[in-house]
Amino acid sequence: MVDDFKHNLKRSAKGSAILAVSQILSTLLLAIGMLVVARILGSTSWGLLSIANSIVTLVQLFQDFGIKDTLTKYISENKQLGKNGNVKKIIESGVVLSLASSVILTFLLILSADYIAVTVYKDSELAQLIKLLSIAIIGRALLFTSYGITEGYERMELRGALRVIYTFFKSILSPFLVLLGYGVLGGVLGEVGPIITTGLIGLFIIFILYRSEPRNDNDLSYRDILLLFLSFGGPLYFANLLTSIRPQLLTFLMGLYVGEEIAGNWTIVLWFSSLISFVYLPIRTTIFPLLSKLTDKKELEFVYKNSIKFATLLTYPIAFTILALSDQIITVLFTNEYSYAPVFLRLYMITFLYTGIGSLSNIPLLNSQKHTKETLKIQIIQFLIPIAPAIFIIPRFGAIGEIILLLIGVGVSKIYAVIKIKHLFGFTIDFSSSLKLFLSGIVSSLVTWGICEIVTINPGIELFLGGFVSLTAYTLLVFLLKALTLKDYKRLHEIAETFGPFSKPVQWVTNLLMKHQNSFVPP
Repeated sequence: MVDDFKHNLKRSAKGSAILAVSQILSTLLLAIGMLVVARILGSTSWGLLSIANSIVTLVQLFQDFGIKDTLTKYISENKQLGKNGNVKKIIESGVVLSLASSVILTFLLILSADYIAVTVYKDSELAQLIKLLSIAIIGRALLFTSYGITEGYERMELRGALRVIYTFFKSILSPFLVLLGYGVLGGVLGEVGPIITTGLIGLFIIFILYRSEPRNDNDLSYRDILLLFLSFGGPLYFANLLTSIRPQLLTFLMGLYVGEEIAGNWTIVLWFSSLISFVYLPIRTTIFPLLSKLTDKKELEFVYKNSIKFATLLTYPIAFTILALSDQIITVLFTNEYSYAPVFLRLYMITFLYTGIGSLSNIPLLNSQKHTKETLKIQIIQFLIPIAPAIFIIPRFGAIGEIILLLIGVGVSKIYAVIKIKHLFGFTIDFSSSLKLFLSGIVSSLVTWGICEIVTINPGIELFLGGFVSLTAYTLLVFLLKALTLKDYKRLHEIAETFGPFSKPVQWVTNLLMKHQNSFVPP
């Protein structure tokens, strides 16, 4: 039993490392493509494209029905139990539900595009953009279904490959068409083509995995599986809907009340937050199928606490560095045309500081143990606090007032999640470790900001120098405050072999720290 747990843990760590590499590659590719498109279009045209995207994204959020997470949960669980016949039926049901819902929504959006563009936004140009973008709903459905299935199989190399393929195509096609002079239309075509292509590739991968499964040893009927999708996926559907609809609805409201320029600046911030996704996404993605296999509370506590600790360790230096250098980042990447973005970015980065109280681990834990109704409650809290008063706050206090409400909503929902997990499972986060990592981050951020305020040379040089200072200060403070224990370094050393090209450096560092444990590390 212990060997199985260690094997699952190492497999999860390997999957996390693979996803991290693919996320870094895809983030860089998207960054390059988006920078080119945003700079050429300018804030107003970029805002128009963002509004069209937000409308389509808002509609496609109604498509998933919790299908992706249900596929991951029950494929992982049934594979662990050896019930491969159930897996085949689960895949069939997930693909059919996903395709049917996406086709229906696509036609509905095409039919209503003219009304939305002319009546709501008073801009007929939006209608054609919405109609073209709506086709991407089908591609997204196929892509996210393949994500759910590959995650359930814990084939993170396939999951990562799909992400890289999509971003590679998008990073090339969108800038190419915009540079040719197609403007906003080029940006739309550059979105639709890659996601349809990648969705079809995902469908082929699903077929390969599906074909390998036998149709025997099953004890679930199609009716049983449909009930699983409804009972498990239903609350998740509404929870994910609230989570995903929030940024799109905010973009919609900002475009409506404070104009396309503010909406464009806000979208830049939402995109830029994806730079941290190469840290948190692999952890969040891989611990869900791992936790789905576990029932022992000690094992659940071990995975939960350590996922928070290591997610915080890796997320904080990036978030605090961006907090300190937001002005330089926006100036270097986007010039001064996006003048509101630095303040928006600095405020929005605070949401990532909730990693220290389990923002990446709370929901995977609850979902893995079938407490999806609690997940829905968490997302209702997170949705209502910033959205309910938005029509009063945005016209009076603009984007800043709304971002502050957003921060409050996220914070309250995470605190509720921690309290509920303590009640349900009897354990909670390691507050001491999270506090030490927070102190390391905030001190390094203040030092970096202070140096850049004194030494004003060139935004590019300040960005390079500030990044180096911030990361160095953070690393030293983590050691000095002894935020990690000897056991933490031993665990890192044990799973380092799964880190691919990073395994040797990680093992070397952990060996060094373990040899000098009295100086650096508490027992």
